[in-house]
Amino acid sequence: MIIDERGRAYRNTVGLIANSQTKEPFTEKASLEIDAYPPDGRKRDLDNILKALLDAIEKAGVIENDSQFDEIRVSRKSKYKGGKVVIRISEI
Repeated sequence: MIIDERGRAYRNTVGLIANSQTKEPFTEKASLEIDAYPPDGRKRDLDNILKALLDAIEKAGVIENDSQFDEIRVSRKSKYKGGKVVIRISEI
């Protein structure tokens, strides 16, 4: 798979943030909660954020493999300048 420059920048940013928040990777089955804050009022499909985000947290070493998630909940929140996502991972 070829990842463009914006994709690599996103993955690197996620990695920097994740590594400042976590010490050890999750190794067991886990639950993921995502709060998505869009940058503006345009229509967006929530499922489109999953692949890049899951690949980025796996690459950052937060989890061993994204197949560990047995539960995933994604919620759209109010718009936030620049957009952001907040994730919470818990072992099941």
